[in-house]
Amino acid sequence: MRHSRGKTVVIVNPASGAGRSGLLWPERREILEAILPEFEEHLSERRGHASELAREAVENGAARVVAVGGDGTWHEVVQGFMTAPRESRRDAVLGLLPTGSGCDFARHFDIPMDFREAALRLEADTLRRLDAVRAEITAEDGSSKTLYFTNMAAFGLAGLVAEAVERDGKARGGTLSYLFATLGAVMRSQAADFTVRLDGRKLDGPFHTVILANTSSTGGGMKIAPDADAEDGRFEVVTVGDMSKLSMLLKLRKLYSGTHLGGRGLECLRGERLEAFPPPGGGRWPLNIDGEAFGRLPAAFTIEPGVLPVLV
Repeated sequence: MRHSRGKTVVIVNPASGAGRSGLLWPERREILEAILPEFEEHLSERRGHASELAREAVENGAARVVAVGGDGTWHEVVQGFMTAPRESRRDAVLGLLPTGSGCDFARHFDIPMDFREAALRLEADTLRRLDAVRAEITAEDGSSKTLYFTNMAAFGLAGLVAEAVERDGKARGGTLSYLFATLGAVMRSQAADFTVRLDGRKLDGPFHTVILANTSSTGGGMKIAPDADAEDGRFEVVTVGDMSKLSMLLKLRKLYSGTHLGGRGLECLRGERLEAFPPPGGGRWPLNIDGEAFGRLPAAFTIEPGVLPVLV
């Protein structure tokens, strides 16, 4: 399906890719100008700014809103799009030029990591309507907050990973940074009795981690849900039960090839709504949403089929 042309707004995160996105933007702007002759550019300045810019672009009648960055930038642009008024979103579409550290959304859809090739693919203007996930989470101040995302959400061990990467940064690059954080989290992890309901059915724990996947990979190439389909109206839920640390490390070796599923303690399910609550006794259990630390449990996640028009 092709999309009718109109004003294009490009939102650049200069901090993505450990700052390389900003350093290379003047050169990449010239590449983009040769392929998309007319566009309006904005550089994000802080966390959450890309959401504000995307919402403003949609409200002002942009036909295409293009994110230049990684999964964090893409998450913010999706959030801005989904929180814009419905009537403003009707004629707008999104696109991604991946320049970040992890780029798992781009990996899932085989969007080229070469900037020029990605721009040419964007200009081909092939539209797909993807599912988004609405997340109702608990903010750090205890209030409720609604987010939208396309990739993944998780808690337990994976929540610790997001906090470690946020604390330590991605100086090693996305893939290695997430790998080292995951290794550290595995060594500290203790399975907990989270209350988890998938489409109303209680899942049996305890769990080291529970991962909701709308696309196939996370952490810079870990194929946590290799069969995930962002256009089928359901997400996949991967649960890691009470297995030994050695067993988890052996499974970790297989994550990058997507051959880890199956066997004791590891299950993959599908559904449309997931609710999650802390174990008895409470405690603070952080969430990992699209690779970033966002809020904590309790939380609920609901699929919203076909609401996100994306050029991929």
